[in-house]
Amino acid sequence: MESDVNWAAGGLAGLIAGIPFGLLIQFVVGAMGAMGALWGFPMNIGAGWVIHLVNSIVFGLVFAWILSWSSLSRFRAQWLWGIAAGIVYAVVLWFIFIGFVWPTWLGAVGFPPGPNALPVPYFAMKPLVGHLVYGVVLGAFYPPLRSRV
Repeated sequence: MESDVNWAAGGLAGLIAGIPFGLLIQFVVGAMGAMGALWGFPMNIGAGWVIHLVNSIVFGLVFAWILSWSSLSRFRAQWLWGIAAGIVYAVVLWFIFIGFVWPTWLGAVGFPPGPNALPVPYFAMKPLVGHLVYGVVLGAFYPPLRSRV
């Protein structure tokens, strides 16, 4: 398997994509404080933003690594193919992390408390929209950034 990873482009594309996604988390979903709760900072929006943007960068790096596989070379070569890959990637992230990891982890730290705990699986649509925005922006920015950074 040939490797053609541009880590800088993946991290930067992830960061760029994380900004509009974070705005949706904060102002549409109203869950940026819950991001902080994952790491012991419940309802701390600043901590939520830091954690969210670090996650965005990490998932951008994973996206770059996946697209480095030679069989997926078309998806890293042109932004339209990149968007298609970003959409698929976003749905997978939403399914795994919002569906299972998010409610399990929040339940483990006791947030939200009591009867407001999220069910597992948790397939909410607002987070799906946010993930799709992330995937579209990530997929649109990664291919052109690969040739510039």
